[in-house]
Amino acid sequence: FDVAVPNNFDTDGTFRQQLRIEAEGNGDSSSAQRTLTLAVDVNSSASMALSGQFTRNGSAADVDLGEISANMVRTPVMLHVRSTRAYRIDSSSQNGGKLKLAGTAWEIPYRMTIGDRTLNSDGGAYVSTAGANRRVDNLALGFAITGGINVEAGRYSDIVTLSISLI
Repeated sequence: FDVAVPNNFDTDGTFRQQLRIEAEGNGDSSSAQRTLTLAVDVNSSASMALSGQFTRNGSAADVDLGEISANMVRTPVMLHVRSTRAYRIDSSSQNGGKLKLAGTAWEIPYRMTIGDRTLNSDGGAYVSTAGANRRVDNLALGFAITGGINVEAGRYSDIVTLSISLI
């Protein structure tokens, strides 16, 4: 016999079910029976993916905010999260929440948002709503310029790292 296991469990953990097997002889009489326990271990997992206005640079995403202005807010990217339970996304900024012009002291402060939450300039965390059930979330990933832009023209950048963990 074949056992089909679905791939869309709502939570992680071990799932068990009893299976009774009965051998019938001639005349529909039972000649032997056994109870079997089937178990499936579903590992906890979480993953992130991006869509929107970015380009791939190896395993990194390059988000171009274009020409910026003071107090500008842009949400060019969607962050798609799939997890078997509640999760936490930690962020860190190589430049402490500032876009920097390479080789100079010029910088532009900004804040990053995930969904409806604003993170600290030098990094922070987004924590999903609590629960042990499967989650599929689509979160806007935004950038808000928080300081003046009376700076030298050029290409300003920062490296932001996002990491996900289950809670």
